Amino acid sequence: MTSNTEITRAATGNTEVALVLDTTGSMNSDNKMSDLKVAAKEFVDVLVRDDQSTYYSKVAIVPYGGSVNLGAQASNARGSIAPGVTITSISKSSPAIVTTSGNHGFSDGDFVVIKGAAGMSQVNNTGENVYKVHNSTATTFRLRTPGNSNVDSRSWGTYTANSGQVYCTNTGCRYKYFTNKSGSRRLYEPTNCVSERTGAQAYTETDVTTAPVGYVYGPIGGAYMCPPSQVAGLTSSRSDAKATIDALAAAGNTGGHIGIAWGWYAVSPNFSNFFTGDSAPAAYDDSEVAKSIVIMTDGEYNSSYCNGVVSQSSTSGSGSASDQINCNAPNGHAYAQSLALCAEMKKQGVKVYTVGFKIVDSQNARDMMAQCASGTGYAYLAEDGPALKRVFSDIAQNIAQLHVSR
Repeated sequence: MTSNTEITRAATGNTEVALVLDTTGSMNSDNKMSDLKVAAKEFVDVLVRDDQSTYYSKVAIVPYGGSVNLGAQASNARGSIAPGVTITSISKSSPAIVTTSGNHGFSDGDFVVIKGAAGMSQVNNTGENVYKVHNSTATTFRLRTPGNSNVDSRSWGTYTANSGQVYCTNTGCRYKYFTNKSGSRRLYEPTNCVSERTGAQAYTETDVTTAPVGYVYGPIGGAYMCPPSQVAGLTSSRSDAKATIDALAAAGNTGGHIGIAWGWYAVSPNFSNFFTGDSAPAAYDDSEVAKSIVIMTDGEYNSSYCNGVVSQSSTSGSGSASDQINCNAPNGHAYAQSLALCAEMKKQGVKVYTVGFKIVDSQNARDMMAQCASGTGYAYLAEDGPALKRVFSDIAQNIAQLHVSR
C-alpha cells in the first residue's frame, strides 16, 4: 500500500522574511556560492505564495561582505558626501596661495585634495597625495606638504581661472585621509556601502534620518571592504527575488553584524521610509504579520569599523594592517555587535533563524549563531550543498506555516 503526501500552505497570515546571506570572499571556494544560490532560490519557491490576494509573503535579500552595499540609497542611510569647494585662483608663488569662490571652511592643519584645476595641472593631487592648509582666511589658504614644507608653484603652468575643486578629507568627505594601524598615512574614497551605527542607537531600529549609519571608505581604485551585491527590499515576486540571488557575487572580508542589522531593518516598520512602496515593512502590532530573519554564514565574522574604515581591532581575515585605521571599533567585536542586535530584534517578536554552512572548524561561529537564534530549534548547520538546500527548505516551510494533509 502506498500513500501520497501533499504539502499545502496554511493561509494564516502575512509573512515578511529577510535572507541575510554571506557573500564574502571565502564563498568563492568549494562551490559554496553555487550551493547557496540553489538553496536560497529553493527558499523563495517554498516561502513565496502563488496567490498573494488574501495574504502576502515577501522576502528581502540582504547580502553582506565586509559591509553592506546600498547602491544609490547609501546617502539616504549614512549621509551625503560633502561637495568640493570651487577654486577661483591659484598663485604662481612659494608658497602657492589658493583662493575660493566662497568661505571654504578649512582650518590650519587640515588636509585637502585638489582636483580638476586647469592650466596649472601640476597642482592636482594624484594617488594618495594631499596638501596641508596653512595661513587660512575665509576665502584663501596657503598650500603645504603633509610634512609641513611650503608648496612652490612658480615653475608650474598658469592657472585657468575658476577651474578645479578643493575637497575635505574627514569622515563624510569626498576623501578620507587617516593614519593606519602601521602608522602610515592613507587616502581612501567613499563607497556605496555602509558600516555599523555607533552611540546610543547602535542596537536600535531607529530610522536612519534620526540616526544615520556609518560610512565605508576603501582604497582608491578598489573597494575590498564593499561587496558588489546590493540589498534588495521585501518583494512578493519570486522572479525578482531569484534574479537578485542569481546575481550575487562573492568578495571581501566579513562584517556579518552589518548584514544582521540590515536584515532587521528590512522587516522593521521604522524603515518604511527607506524601504518604500511594496518593500515597506508592516507595523509590528499588525497581528496578521509574522516577521523573520534568516542569517547564513560560512565562517567567523572579523571586520568592524572606526570612522568609516576597518578598525585596528578587527580580527584575522580583515585585510592587512595598512588598510586598517589606528582606532578600535567603538562597538567592539563583530560577534558582540551581532548578539546585541539579535537580542533587540527578538524583543520585537522577530524570529531569528541561523544557518552555519561548512563551519565545522569554527566553534566561535557556531556559538554565535546558536546564541543569535530564537532557540535550539532555530539554529541549523549544513555540511554540504544538498544539506544547505534541505535546511533552507525546512526553514521556509516553518516560516510559511505549512501543514501536511494526507
